[in-house]
Amino acid sequence: MGYSVAEVAELLGLSKNLVYRAIHSGNLRAVKLGGRLIVSHRALEEWLGYVGSEEQKGPRGRTW
Repeated sequence: MGYSVAEVAELLGLSKNLVYRAIHSGNLRAVKLGGRLIVSHRALEEWLGYVGSEEQKGPRGRTW
């Protein structure tokens, strides 16, 4: 499953610009498909710090 930049921003309550910056800085992995950047579910979990832990703080200090 994958998410567009707009979907990631909406899910996390962030701006699209912040998501784009995370992708372009290499902090959030994404692939380009048909001219769109797509973030995999796994990449989003890794960015939020989910891998290896059930509860972590994501961007803005929210507990996920």
